[in-house]
Amino acid sequence: MSVLSVLSFPPASCKGGTVVGWGGYSYGQSTPCAADVIAIAAGYTQSLLLKQDGSVAACGLYLSGPINVPAGLTHVIAVSSGDSHSLALKDDGSVIAWGDNASGQTNVPPNLTNIVAISAGSRHSLALKADGTVVGWGNRR
Repeated sequence: MSVLSVLSFPPASCKGGTVVGWGGYSYGQSTPCAADVIAIAAGYTQSLLLKQDGSVAACGLYLSGPINVPAGLTHVIAVSSGDSHSLALKDDGSVIAWGDNASGQTNVPPNLTNIVAISAGSRHSLALKADGTVVGWGNRR
């Protein structure tokens, strides 16, 4: 299958915290790599799994290389995955970004606080603040 199939067929969470994946497997992105999962995010060649304990597991590869979830990343309440970068929203309203930064998509703006939702695009990132405003960074074209 092509990599594009990942966009159409992302992993799905199942009862009991296990994950079943389908679609493209050329990067390992549809191979479940964690248990006790409460949320998932499918990227272009990778998947993120938010575990019940607030940690994050990653399956697959970025186009630019291996996925290295930041060491000590805990207290995560949401994840989002773009083409070759990832975002995590922590329970204190802060955002952590990692992966390819060719377009500035992992340069989280300084003093970004009170975030309630995140979204990683192809080469950009978005964050929704508690007051309803949206902050974006990376390639905005």
